[in-house]
Amino acid sequence: MDSAFLDRVEVLQGASGLLAGAGQPGGTINLMRKRPTATFQAQADAQLASWNGRRVVGDVSGSLTANGSVRGRLVALVDNSKSFVDYAFRDRRAVYGIVEADLTDTTMLEASVQYQRDTGRNHVGPPFAADGSEWGVRRSALFADGNNRDTKDLMMTTLGVTQQLAGEWQLKARVMHSENNTDSFRYAYASGELDPTTGDGLRLSRQRNIIGGSDSNAVDVYASGPFHLFGRRHEAAFGVNGSSFRWAFRGSGYSIQMPINVYTFDPGSLGDVPDGTPYFNDTKITQLGAYGMTRFNLADGLKLITGARVSNYKDQNLLTGRTSTEETGVVSPYAGLTYDLTQQVSVYASYSDIFRPQTQRSADGGTVAPVVGANYEVGVKGELLEKRLNVSAALFRLDQTNLARPDSSILPDPSNACGGVCYIAADKVVSQGVDLGLSGELSPGWQMMAGYTFVDSKYAAGELSGERYGTWLPRHNMRLTTAYKVPGTDWTLGGNLSARSQIYRDDVSWFTGETARIRSGALLLVGLMAKYQINPNAELVMTVSNLFDKTYRAAVETKYYSAFGEPRRMSIALRYRF
Repeated sequence: MDSAFLDRVEVLQGASGLLAGAGQPGGTINLMRKRPTATFQAQADAQLASWNGRRVVGDVSGSLTANGSVRGRLVALVDNSKSFVDYAFRDRRAVYGIVEADLTDTTMLEASVQYQRDTGRNHVGPPFAADGSEWGVRRSALFADGNNRDTKDLMMTTLGVTQQLAGEWQLKARVMHSENNTDSFRYAYASGELDPTTGDGLRLSRQRNIIGGSDSNAVDVYASGPFHLFGRRHEAAFGVNGSSFRWAFRGSGYSIQMPINVYTFDPGSLGDVPDGTPYFNDTKITQLGAYGMTRFNLADGLKLITGARVSNYKDQNLLTGRTSTEETGVVSPYAGLTYDLTQQVSVYASYSDIFRPQTQRSADGGTVAPVVGANYEVGVKGELLEKRLNVSAALFRLDQTNLARPDSSILPDPSNACGGVCYIAADKVVSQGVDLGLSGELSPGWQMMAGYTFVDSKYAAGELSGERYGTWLPRHNMRLTTAYKVPGTDWTLGGNLSARSQIYRDDVSWFTGETARIRSGALLLVGLMAKYQINPNAELVMTVSNLFDKTYRAAVETKYYSAFGEPRRMSIALRYRF
């Protein structure tokens, strides 16, 4: 989803089974799209960036009737950009419209439509050498078909109603439908045991066409409001939500693998792709749940939050009729306690159950067992400098059982029951860490946001007890963003830092079964920003990311392809408000 459609991004840290059902225990990201405004406003953005990046966005909002009972907003954009990788590019066209109407003094209806089309040529990254080492490959190198073309279409429609009830209660209902279609022509990727001395050892897997698509439906209905008990005011929320997600695709099949030499390979000179053995997939995931939560005001400054969710989950292969995972009546409780030490500082503790079905396949063709466990957290939050500055510190622990990990006893093979890599459910994994945060105005005109996270994940049972889990994720993460309005001028200057510890993965060869360690070292990235306020309605923003042009692997996916991070990138944008 393009950022031009978003008003803000909300992050709920920790397990979210109470409201979302099955989900990641680390947190949930909520993308809040823009809404209409009662008064007229409009904005136009134009941007130029490295690699021939060109972007134009228009955004207009306001009342559609004289009395303001009907309001609308329209956002449209064109975004074309090449890449630092040879042959790669992306062209985007997108539009989003939303209308709100006050049917009565207490009833509001909303409807929105969003369409986005991306056309481009993707890249998955160059390979490591057979022993997992770097071999001096260019960041711009493409080991795929230079005539590949990918097209992706997204259509999303929503309909919602908000009803004000008696006693300050509110009822909200929303229905969403989305369709996402993809068409990849002349898809290819490289694999093999690369000998960097000769450049031989890789083979190109190619297929003419992969066509796929998904459609999803979701409904969410809940009521929230206050109630009084024992002379105090409390809050409660009750709701049901559910979703269905269907994913289907068909491929023309891989042709005979083509040996390539990395020093002479020309992605643009590959011929046509003969068809292989076609393959198909059609699966559907359905979820349904009911939840309730209460926030009790036990005493001045002391609050107890309790809740529970009952979830049903089903994952079915529509081609075979086989149900790989089905869970009914899974209860996910939640409890939290907050206490105000002072008017500025509060402490809290929370507990939440974890329930997350997985999609990875085991050797018998079924999915591995769902992840179950618990999330514990204690912390402190404060508002300093007359509420201009927010600070926080948290200690957390995640206990998870059945996390999927590759089955090293079975060599990857696209023709096996797993469709490639087989997985097994891991033994218990315990993740413990600390999260520190700071955001706000340190002094007039000086804004800052900073954070640090440390996570240590280890197996707590089984044959791997005591060993690290998830080495492809950094143990240390640090981020810092700051901006300063220079007094007496129209300039705002700022920058950002992001740092992480090294990441690595012990990757098993698809061909020999041998293990090689691939890694990306500790990293520090620096960015700069300057904004000039031309007049009250217009501003010019200049940014530089990866200022020192660091070369690094953004992730360690596999020995055969792991993308490099973006080199130094510069952009300049003009924003005008009408």
